[in-house]
Amino acid sequence: MTAETADVVVIGAGVAGLACAAQLSARGFGVVVVEAGAAIGGRVRTLRTGLAGPVELGAQVVHPVRCDAFDELLREARIATAPMETAAAFTVVSGGAHHDVAALAARVRPLPWAAEEELYTSRTPSGTVGRALSGLAPPARALAHSWMEQVVGEDPALLDLAETAASYHGRGRGGERVVVDGFDRVVHALAAGLEIRTGSPAGRLRRRTGGVEVATASAVIRARAAVVTPPPPVVAAGDLVLDPPLPRDRVDAAGVLASCDAVAVVLVTAGPAPRSRTFLLADPPGGLWTRRAGSRLTTGHVKGPSARLARRPGWEKDLIRSLGPHLGDVDDVLVMDWGRDRWSRGAYSVPVTGVSAASATWAEPLGGTVFFAGEASAAPGLRGLVQGALASGRRAAAEVALTLSGGSHDQRTGRDA
Repeated sequence: MTAETADVVVIGAGVAGLACAAQLSARGFGVVVVEAGAAIGGRVRTLRTGLAGPVELGAQVVHPVRCDAFDELLREARIATAPMETAAAFTVVSGGAHHDVAALAARVRPLPWAAEEELYTSRTPSGTVGRALSGLAPPARALAHSWMEQVVGEDPALLDLAETAASYHGRGRGGERVVVDGFDRVVHALAAGLEIRTGSPAGRLRRRTGGVEVATASAVIRARAAVVTPPPPVVAAGDLVLDPPLPRDRVDAAGVLASCDAVAVVLVTAGPAPRSRTFLLADPPGGLWTRRAGSRLTTGHVKGPSARLARRPGWEKDLIRSLGPHLGDVDDVLVMDWGRDRWSRGAYSVPVTGVSAASATWAEPLGGTVFFAGEASAAPGLRGLVQGALASGRRAAAEVALTLSGGSHDQRTGRDA
């Protein structure tokens, strides 16, 4: 094991860690990024099959929220985006039957996405999303429950209505964009020129007088500061041991910031789809699924409690049965299980009760030597998004730079003192 020194050690090479390291490096600090996984990107995972364009197993779209830093990165790196193609045909599968929007509207009111909008425009949003949906007739309630679970990523009974409205109302649908050449273009643009060590999990982070000591399997790196970017559930699980341990309020915050369970799936069919279609499966295994005309790939993401259904024996047969006979023969099934990935432990933080307070607590530096970034520590409108991860990395970089240069930073106001 070697002994090394640096100004800053950034733990995690996801978007937050890379954005933080890039900013600090540009300011002249010596930065080492250590990444537990074999590749950089964190929860950005772009699959290239050769059968179609890039397929996103993690972050999928650029949401229509304001994040100047992200827009600046796209411009500077010449990363092209395009409006997300939405299938003209939307099908809800419930009780073994397929319903298009017109047929669904004839038997269910309000439609699931209309029920979502009504939640956000309530004059007094309080309680849980599940409770707010409880007044709907049973068929509408069941479908709205499935819709919210997949859109937000958690059981509506656990989603705080006010927090969900603050995070999702105004984010909209229809303004999303895709990264034309794949979301990993963003990752590689941020990583350019950085010293990154993959396959190097940080086992222990020890605070010491005047700095920190980070131990990996091959090196002990002494630095003036460390930035922790893995999701709070990873840290709370003890995969990264902090010495001294996290304060009690930070442990409690990590519990609130647990990421949603999620499984990404790609079906490779024998023949191409004759038309584009999007499915909401209210039947097992659940999830939102997309087929593109002319493509052999059917992609889906199953979130929240339904993700467990995408792990049980025989779930592939349930899925193929739910999607219908027009799917044809399936040659292969590709799975990315975010809930069981040791270095992710879920897809992104979700708006449960207390999430804003927990997020602010998680973002607070420890002792002027350990700093925190990641989408879970972003502002409500950006939390859960790649833009939030990037913004949090830049925020942490500014805090580190100011501290190491002898200044101070007011986390509550964002002002330097």
